Amino acid sequence: SIADEDGNLQSEFDVVDDAEDQVAIEGVENLPLSVTFNQIGKRFVIDASEQEEAVTQASLTVAVSPQLEICAVQKGGFLRGFPPSLLSEIMQTARRVARDEFAKFKELYETAASNQTGDEPSTGSTFLGAF
Repeated sequence: SIADEDGNLQSEFDVVDDAEDQVAIEGVENLPLSVTFNQIGKRFVIDASEQEEAVTQASLTVAVSPQLEICAVQKGGFLRGFPPSLLSEIMQTARRVARDEFAKFKELYETAASNQTGDEPSTGSTFLGAF
């Protein structure tokens, strides 16, 4: 169960650890990809490390659909925002990063789908790569 800030239960869920009981999630191919930008000085970094976050002046997360449409933008919890001169570059970069990551995901998904024998699900990789 998940509790809200008042302690009220909002929903319940079960974690399925038996491969035979797992069910594919419909529509997962339409989920957006979030790319987080952190401003350091006059430039930005993508998916900042802990050290980079410590000196971040502003943060912005951009969600991009598989069709490369910007579907959400959220400013982080910093007092400053990004200068307007960087916003266009950030949106273009978010689309480029999403395009590259979606291509990797598609390739890995197709490889996993073609390698499955039906006996066991493939559990050795994610869109970020093998683990």
